This record gives sequence, C-alpha cells and structure tokens, in this order.
Amino acid sequence: MKKSLKQEGTAVFLVLLIGMVLAVGAVNAHENIKESGIGEEIAVSNPEINMSLKPVFDLTTEQATVLTEKGIIKYYPDGTRMINLYEALKEIKGNQSLTISDIEAEIKSGEYRHAYMRTVWPQTYNYQGHKVYVKIPANVNLNPQTSFNLYNTHMVLPSGKFFESGVGWFNSWGLTGLHIYTYDNYTGDMYSKAIPSGTSRDIFLRVLSIYQYGQNRGYMWAEDPQSGQILNTFTIIDGLDHKVDETQEQHSSSQVWTSTPQAKHHDNIIKNQNNQWVNWNSAIPTFFGANSPMKQTHGTENSRYYITTWCQP
Repeated sequence: MKKSLKQEGTAVFLVLLIGMVLAVGAVNAHENIKESGIGEEIAVSNPEINMSLKPVFDLTTEQATVLTEKGIIKYYPDGTRMINLYEALKEIKGNQSLTISDIEAEIKSGEYRHAYMRTVWPQTYNYQGHKVYVKIPANVNLNPQTSFNLYNTHMVLPSGKFFESGVGWFNSWGLTGLHIYTYDNYTGDMYSKAIPSGTSRDIFLRVLSIYQYGQNRGYMWAEDPQSGQILNTFTIIDGLDHKVDETQEQHSSSQVWTSTPQAKHHDNIIKNQNNQWVNWNSAIPTFFGANSPMKQTHGTENSRYYITTWCQP
C-alpha cells in the first residue's frame, strides 16, 4: 500500500491569502494614498491596495511522483507541465475535505513582497485586458530560502478572483530554474514551461477577458521569442471588468529575500470597457508602489508607462 503524502512528513511551506496589505503598517478601512499617475490624494478601500496571492509549497521527488500518478501533476508533449495547487495541497495535508476557502484562509501575506503598478479608483475595475513586455535579467540566483522571483500581470475582480500570466525563477511546486507560467485561482491550475536563462531579453505577457461560446473566459498568454516557447491557457471567470496588477513578486516563508538585477516592464497597453486597446499612461488612474526590500521606479516612454523593478535586501 502506498504511503499518503502526509505520512512522508516533509515540511510543507503553505502560504495563502485572498488579499495582501501592501501599505506599511496597519491599514484602515479607508486610507489616503498618493496616486502617482495623476498626482492627487485619493481615498481607497482595502481591496484597492491588496495583491492576489498563490499557494506556495515545496515538493519532494517522491511527492511529485505520487501527484503525477494521481493526475494532479500532468506533463504534455510540448513540454508544458500542469499542477493543480488546490488538489496537491489536499493530498499533502491528507485532508480531502479542505475547501478552497479553507486553503485561502491560511495564506500568510507577510511572506510576500511586491513592486508593482495597478489601476485604482475611480476606474479600478474598468479593464478587460493587458499586454506588457518584461525585459528580464539574464540570471537570478535564488537563495534556497526564497520560493520564487516572478514578473507577472494579473486581472482581478472585486471578489478577489484572478488570473495571471508571468515569467520567473522558481524554488517551489517542484519547479526549479526559469519558466513562463499561467495561473488562476478559480481552478488552482498552474501551467509552466521551462525556458533558458543566461540572456536578458523581453518576455511578452497578455491577459484578456472576453465573452465567448456563452461563457466569460479569462485568457492567459506568456511567450519567450528567443526560445519560441509559448503558453496559452484559459479559465472560466465570473465577470469581464477587472483591476490590472503588474508586479515583480518574491515569496519566502523564512523572510530571506533574493537580490535581483533590474527588470523593465514596458510598452504597457490596456483594454478598456469599449473593447479598445489604449496606451496605459496618465489618462488611466494608476498607483505605483513597493514593499521593502523590493524597489521600483517608473516613467513614460512612447506615451506608455513603464516600471523598473528589483529586489535589494
């Protein structure tokens, strides 16, 4: 008889939360923050300054084998790997009765750090797509105690439901090295493909919400032109109008962060409610921020915002 994953006794670093407070110190129900895009003080509620987070955990080789045998991890002929993070956690914890809400209630926001730009009040949830190029560093040497360093974009509903596409370096979920990936917290499915490191280059990311085939669908696209690797996935979503969050994020359950070279997120284009792709610039209410030790600067090129992000512990 096979041992359960719980019996393996391997430490699991589980971190989840529906929202993460990014302001320093306690955040009140309404907090005044400076909106960098328009230079005004505005009042925003907690959802405006929350980030969308994922479950994070480590896997041993044996655990990954068991999850693969059970179909929770799948491998496809084109090199794509899929893991359902929710089902994997149920197996690891040995508790099949866990709900998504149970899992999300255990997220530890303090184990995440972000540098970001996002749409904010009064037009927070007015968008149905985002395209961006991220010029990634040639290499990021992750500390073994840092779970990942990712560059990504999210589309988020007021309920906290989201989907994202991204690229980055991993020490979690049984992944190591540099990958493009997609993830959504409707299903818990994370798709990934390995891509080569060693060259600083642009990675193209796109997220899009559309009504198609009688369903609201969230499409996620991540592309590495150098290697030719592409991920193109979708999930059924609850609505079309979203907030857009673009970030560099790190996770560490032990508060050990990895220094990174600068990455530039540029040529930002956003899709509005009129089905038009427009430049993301000062015409769109935007907030820029970072949690120490993450850093960011920002500006405008070709009528489009860019942010430069890095980690400096």
